[in-house]
Amino acid sequence: MPHEENKLRDIAVTYRAATLPSTELLSGQFRALLNAGLQLGLSLSRVSALLAEVIREKLPLEVAEGYATADEGLTTLLGAEGGCVGVEKARQLFRRPQPVTRQALAHQIRQGNVLAYRSGGGDYLVPVWQFRPEGGCWHGLPEVLAAIRAHLGEGPLTAFAFLLQAHPLTGGRPPLEALRAGRLEEVLAAVEADAR
Repeated sequence: MPHEENKLRDIAVTYRAATLPSTELLSGQFRALLNAGLQLGLSLSRVSALLAEVIREKLPLEVAEGYATADEGLTTLLGAEGGCVGVEKARQLFRRPQPVTRQALAHQIRQGNVLAYRSGGGDYLVPVWQFRPEGGCWHGLPEVLAAIRAHLGEGPLTAFAFLLQAHPLTGGRPPLEALRAGRLEEVLAAVEADAR
């Protein structure tokens, strides 16, 4: 689909701004470009890759400089929605009022039922946003995590990025919000759409 990809690149380059655009303007432009790419028959992942290339190569330097470094991106993901905690605190959040053992929580992490990021020191950082206020994970989270691993890959941050970033199939809101609202099928459909 080189012709379609070149057409999308041309459309994206026309969105140059003379001054630093607002976040709302960029959001609207990205939505329009996403729709254009999908209408051209490109996959969501290919559209994302092409837009990233255009941003790096073609947009004015002021816009490109506004993007986070890998370290800043990692910090943002791990700090989102209340951030991450160590296993000690996570085991209390997982089951209230009586916490589970460290081994039980580690087993849930290894089984893929609880999301965690392994730090450079080997410790687990467990995002608090996956736990319901009364304890336990949000209904459907293990299924969503399994679908992400099966369709999008097993990268250590793939699930974080997918669940925390706005998605067109979850009303332009993060899939985590849809999961919290009980819209599991919507979130699973978004995972499958990203795999195409």
